[in-house]
Amino acid sequence: MAEPEDDRKRLIVVGLIVALVGGGVVAAMLTGRRESKVNPAASLVAVFPLHPAGDDTVLARLGRGIAAAAALTLRDVPDVGTVDPSAVLALTGARAVKHERADSLARRLGASSYVYGEIERDGGRMRIELSLRSTARGGPAAEMIVAAPADSFTLLADSVTWAILRRLYRGHNMPRPRTAFGPIP
Repeated sequence: MAEPEDDRKRLIVVGLIVALVGGGVVAAMLTGRRESKVNPAASLVAVFPLHPAGDDTVLARLGRGIAAAAALTLRDVPDVGTVDPSAVLALTGARAVKHERADSLARRLGASSYVYGEIERDGGRMRIELSLRSTARGGPAAEMIVAAPADSFTLLADSVTWAILRRLYRGHNMPRPRTAFGPIP
């Protein structure tokens, strides 16, 4: 016949086990991974300087600035990482790159995807053609065209960032990151 003290010890041990298992289940539920709304192929993005149409040095500088601003803004978006713009500029020699070179450089930078494109004047506006590509062989490409007034760097950079973000995010509840100039509309 079991002693009452043995029964009490068993009851305490069983109670501790139940409490530990229950606590573990609650902790797992609270810290469980949520499904990312970002395309997994775009978890680390390299944004390359935009290639100017022609030999326009002003457009070349503008293309570098827009790419850096977009990368810095995107890095603050949940589930999106970007390669440091200074690393991209160092590797490219601060020059714009075409698709083939962008692909190999993005791989060297450890990026899972990359953005490159061309910027040109279109009257009083700027027209920017962008491509978002995966570094995985045969990875899908998203083509984007952005147009904004030529006299607003902020609007150009924000428009590029927003276009990229729409392609990276799945679903309709995309975050609205803040730029140095305010939230993206």
